[in-house]
Amino acid sequence: KNHDNCGCASNDGGATQPERQETLNKESKYPKEPSIRSRGGSIPISEFEKYLEKLFKKQMARVNKIRNEHILLCLSGGNSSTAMLHMVHKWTNLHPNSKKFFTFSVLHLGNKEKFMEYFNKQPGKERCRSVIVVDQSKSSQLINEDLASSELTAAEELQYQVTYHQLLKIANEQKFNFVMMGNTGSRIATRAFVDLCTSRGGGIANLTGSNSTITLKNNEQIKVIRPLNEMLAREVGFFLHMHHLKTLFVPTHSTGKDLKTATVDRLVETFLMDMQVEFPNTILTILRTCEKLKPYDMKKETVCSLCLNNPTLNDNESFCSGCRRTLGYASQDKDYQEKKMQAIVDEYVLTPIDDEEE
Repeated sequence: KNHDNCGCASNDGGATQPERQETLNKESKYPKEPSIRSRGGSIPISEFEKYLEKLFKKQMARVNKIRNEHILLCLSGGNSSTAMLHMVHKWTNLHPNSKKFFTFSVLHLGNKEKFMEYFNKQPGKERCRSVIVVDQSKSSQLINEDLASSELTAAEELQYQVTYHQLLKIANEQKFNFVMMGNTGSRIATRAFVDLCTSRGGGIANLTGSNSTITLKNNEQIKVIRPLNEMLAREVGFFLHMHHLKTLFVPTHSTGKDLKTATVDRLVETFLMDMQVEFPNTILTILRTCEKLKPYDMKKETVCSLCLNNPTLNDNESFCSGCRRTLGYASQDKDYQEKKMQAIVDEYVLTPIDDEEE
């Protein structure tokens, strides 16, 4: 500041403030224009889409043997899945001779009328071969009977587990080898912390990475692809805003409640997003740490029937301690909840492979 108008020997040769700023603008990689703050830096709007395209193609390049495959694309209608549909339509090669050429069908769990009204407005629907809509009211009714009125965390955790396994079960029945999900890096980091807080850390290794393989009871394998794995939630939000994409509002059990304290998931998400503001590498650090973990090797007799990732306390029990605690067994009748949970598991959850049968 003291060297603005003097001629002393400074690092910039005694240049004035306007001259110094003009030099910085010329030397800058990007011209001076509106930018988006992300990951500790600013990305110009003109370069932002190229930046996301690079992240998307980087994740898709890690998926092997995808050529000429028919993929099941899970579309809830939210921010991340809507952005994923648009990115798949825009940034994947349409030529059949391409190494990464594939076709896809769309799967949605919810109301068919509302979803089709939303889906018909999406630009990527032309590449979709078919649309599968499954009503989820039966599973929601089972969850709402007791848990939603008193245990919001238990209700949302159970709904999350049932939805995830229902997607895999439908993919298995329809003979899909690949399932694509729109999990962003922010959502994956949140789920990793929630699993740690609820004593279910054994499944963190299956959450991260651009793809993971799940082996089913009938020895068939389903590969889960996450092309938005390294994108932040705010980056996806900017992408939707730039392309004027409409989303579908899907209410949850905590809708209308205090988002910061309603459930463990909301509390962890708020904490991580606040950390991300002050420390821009928070989400990426969590993802890199989780990617170093390896799935826990368990036999069928000891695995939890609900989360399928953690061991049970005893061989004669069906659920791990984390699932029991989350579902609030301590305050409700244990035998009744056991029967109720087993009914949900039998209806929606896949059974893991038995090592001896393999």
